[in-house]
Amino acid sequence: MPSPDPDTLLVDVGTTRVKAAVVRRDTLLTLPAHRTDHHFDVQRSGLRTTWSVDSVRRGLDEVVERSTARHGPSPELRLSAHMRGFAIDTPATGYLTWQDRRCLETGGDGRTAYQRLAAGLPREAFARTGTRLRPDSPLANAYQVALTADRPLRGRFHTLGSLILEHLTGEHVTHVTLAAATGLYDLVRDEWSPELLHFTGLDGLTFPQVTHDLLPVGVAARTGMRVHPELGDNQAAVHGAGADDGSTVVVSVGTAGLVSRVSAAPAPAPGVEVRPYLGASYLHVVSGLPGGSATGPDRADEAAARPFADAVDLLDPAHDARRIVATGGAVDATPGFAAALGRLTGLPTTVDPTHDHSLLGLARLARPATFRPPGTGSRALVHG
Repeated sequence: MPSPDPDTLLVDVGTTRVKAAVVRRDTLLTLPAHRTDHHFDVQRSGLRTTWSVDSVRRGLDEVVERSTARHGPSPELRLSAHMRGFAIDTPATGYLTWQDRRCLETGGDGRTAYQRLAAGLPREAFARTGTRLRPDSPLANAYQVALTADRPLRGRFHTLGSLILEHLTGEHVTHVTLAAATGLYDLVRDEWSPELLHFTGLDGLTFPQVTHDLLPVGVAARTGMRVHPELGDNQAAVHGAGADDGSTVVVSVGTAGLVSRVSAAPAPAPGVEVRPYLGASYLHVVSGLPGGSATGPDRADEAAARPFADAVDLLDPAHDARRIVATGGAVDATPGFAAALGRLTGLPTTVDPTHDHSLLGLARLARPATFRPPGTGSRALVHG
């Protein structure tokens, strides 16, 4: 009979680092992080940033092997992954990260794919995605791929999650949190948007099945691990911050900056994105804010915090938020940032540099009774 509390390997695939830990009973055993530019064959040229698909698969295998060597085999695997990236396998594009901006390249007619998209996008269909049109959107960059391809696109479309899940289990599936971030998924009708796929020339592709729950989608062929679908790293970090009840605003500053708040309402204020969250909730998100390079120690604290304070105000129109949790590597490296954010918003602002909130969110999904939010009887996490 399997253990009721099996060891669970947690893996967070971020933009710059892959972080991992093993949940063993009430302990979180962390593994050394590794940088994506050292392991994922990152290619940068002009406005383009891609990862080799094969190197992503090898990188995940290496994480599993390192975990097994250090802590023994884990029967369960839970994942979180950064969003707004994609890959197409025919013709092979590599994995385009959210840092890719090829839709801003000028075509032969003097216009960019982004300009074409902004002028002709089916507005009602796009509004149902909950996203905003931006140059880092998979919608925009996949449209550029289709415009410049010498033949119609065929084969499969992947999120980062579906790349990993297909490699491990053979299943072409992704979680709704990553599907929604592509700008191609209709949250109202719960389907890949036929109008948007037709307009962008992506309707010849096979898109992954979308799952809304976090039950295992299959078994890893090489290891026998039960593999759960990937959760968006934004959603994982908010869950890890203990912000599920909507009273907490989460400010994240890593490679990019964003501000999030859980809500029961699917319709946010103007300028705010809506993303699916756990259960029937939504995340209201202000994204595209400055990343770590703009909030580092050489920036005046209040100047760095001001855009985030404005975003907090946008997400708190009724002034009923009770606190802010600030998270991310840039927050940890800039002690004055959280204090400035608290002064500007008037809200208590906390930082917990001892925990990675994405991994902690996955730990809470794996052991909800053990890794509860602070103030609810949670047990201490012991890092090993």
